[in-house]
Amino acid sequence: MKTLRNIVPAVLVLGTVCCGATTRAGGYRLAAATTQTQTDVGTPYQGRSGGTESLACAGVSDAERTNPLQRTKVIFVEELRDESQKGHPTPLQGATVYMLAAPDLTKEWLGHILECHMALPPVSTAPDPLTVGDSTVEVSSTRNGYSVRIRSIDGDKARRILNSALALLK
Repeated sequence: MKTLRNIVPAVLVLGTVCCGATTRAGGYRLAAATTQTQTDVGTPYQGRSGGTESLACAGVSDAERTNPLQRTKVIFVEELRDESQKGHPTPLQGATVYMLAAPDLTKEWLGHILECHMALPPVSTAPDPLTVGDSTVEVSSTRNGYSVRIRSIDGDKARRILNSALALLK
């Protein structure tokens, strides 16, 4: 018979692996996110160059590993800027991609497949804002879908993110 002592660590590991809705490209940090907060859970993985993609891609099928931003229709893309500086010009930080809802796709699962996609080496030359290094991704639910914020503190990378995201509309 399994004791609670054996079950709790397994639940914590599974929660860490499967439910992150925020991830960092380049630094590769797994994190849980809500629409208001971001909490680091402290489980690093190697990502694009390190070879431990299995943690980031746990449970993700080969078909889902392609660009998750193309999994449903992208309906709108907008510039991402610092919202705390309203009324003042702020530098570009990236893009927000708005996607339509899809059957059986939750915010958490979208966050997980985004995390997996960012951990894998790029496989296409098509524009992909998720392949820009040193960026963070936050997934939120909207009334009819999802918003995916892709952010970089580097201005050149933020511009590349925006340009690649705009290409998803074509």
